[in-house]
Amino acid sequence: MGQILEIKCHNCSEIKHISVGGGMEFSITKIYHCPICEFLKTQEFYDYSNPFNAYYDENKPSNMQDLLNAKQMCPKCKLEKKDTVLNAIHENDIESLKCYQCKKKELKISIVGHWD
Repeated sequence: MGQILEIKCHNCSEIKHISVGGGMEFSITKIYHCPICEFLKTQEFYDYSNPFNAYYDENKPSNMQDLLNAKQMCPKCKLEKKDTVLNAIHENDIESLKCYQCKKKELKISIVGHWD
């Protein structure tokens, strides 16, 4: 079961929704932040080699640790020809970051739903 988080900037009113947690497919959601442009994104990782996964595939070897440790590049900076590696963060860190639109430290998080 997971949560749907609303990230709202109290300065410019920008709103972003992200889903965190895991479901029946034994996924892990990581949150990433760009230190250059303040972009936030989530990435889900699936362990298809886990026999309890709803989409188990015995022919699909998976090394979850390698997937989780792989570098994630910022798609926004990539458009500007910059190669910026995203930092993995915890949801508790979000309110200490700057808004990706107005660049002010005014982000607040609230839970707006649950999913499974």
